[in-house]
Amino acid sequence: MKKVSATVEKLVAVRKEVESSAFERGAEILAGILALLTRQHCFIVGVPGLAKSLLIRELCKRIEGTRYFEHLLSREVTADELFVSETHFVEKELGPGNKSVKFQNDLTGKAADSEVVFLDEMFKGNATLLNALLSLLNERIYHNGAQAVRCPLVSLFAASNELPDPEEGLAALFDRILFRVEAKPIAEKTSRIAFSRTQVEKRERAAVGEPSYPVSATIALEELKLLQDEVAMIAVPDLVHEKLFELFVRLTEEGIVVTDRRYGRLPLVLQASALLAGRDTVSLVDFANLQYVLWDDPKDQQTVRKVILEFANPLENEALRVADAVGEAVRNALAASGTDQQKLGTEATAKLKTALAELARLRTEAESQDLPVDKINELISKLQQNQKEILRDCFGIEG
Repeated sequence: MKKVSATVEKLVAVRKEVESSAFERGAEILAGILALLTRQHCFIVGVPGLAKSLLIRELCKRIEGTRYFEHLLSREVTADELFVSETHFVEKELGPGNKSVKFQNDLTGKAADSEVVFLDEMFKGNATLLNALLSLLNERIYHNGAQAVRCPLVSLFAASNELPDPEEGLAALFDRILFRVEAKPIAEKTSRIAFSRTQVEKRERAAVGEPSYPVSATIALEELKLLQDEVAMIAVPDLVHEKLFELFVRLTEEGIVVTDRRYGRLPLVLQASALLAGRDTVSLVDFANLQYVLWDDPKDQQTVRKVILEFANPLENEALRVADAVGEAVRNALAASGTDQQKLGTEATAKLKTALAELARLRTEAESQDLPVDKINELISKLQQNQKEILRDCFGIEG
């Protein structure tokens, strides 16, 4: 068990190091880590310019000993570009004056020969090419002519500015990608400032020949495989199975479709979540990570998260409601000018004070129940920062 714990710590260190240079990308990184632990696949969607590809590369390059394949897709990319490095002509003598000639594809260094695959702008690929990935993603098989080749694939990562076109029959492919995350622009002021500073530091390192993003935390492929085996040993209590069914019913009531394939993999996600948290048994708090699994359309994410938190951590759900309730008052105060500025600032300050007191109460209650408080702490920090911004912008007070 000590070896397993030490290996989990290495994976956690990888997660933290990637997070340190990727602001407000915790969800994307966590989903990627869980994908690697479960031998599943991860898709990040978002508008251009969010460094989705860089994030995936930074995570993948910290898995030592993997064969890595990357390709940018477009409508013109063919299956051979993904799977075939060379094609050889093989002649075979059949008798005097008679011989056969066959084509033999060499798959070395391509997708079917790699443990980690990254397809950039995945859904810009044509439907024929993408459907050729079906057996690779699910069965880990590539059909090389008449030969079915077993592939070493651990996880496929994909990024795109767009979702699959419903008219192109890609639902089966999308359903095989278990983890989905929508990347959004950096929202918080403090994150923006820290981001611009890191860009200056990155260019300074590049100017003296140092890596733009230094790597110190890594995990070996064999260590990752050890953790994948351990995931299967995490206990799943009967209560969890019962709650999964209740979750399925609630999502169905909200119009969220969960296929049997995805439903069958939900316990696996929970087991990986528990292992990453250092536990040997799944808890209801692990349900929170199902938010990266149970949506097809980004517009459904808020509904999915709300329903999941009813099971995973109702106190966190209440904390989100409290923080959301004060958001409009803060935005109005910061956008105001003239005589309205101090009036709206006073109203927002009062609401923030009430909200922070309620969040502190929820944190205490969560701690007494051994529930995670990271999100509540994050909300408290955000509202405290809002207080300082209102004092400065509305009243000229540096706090």
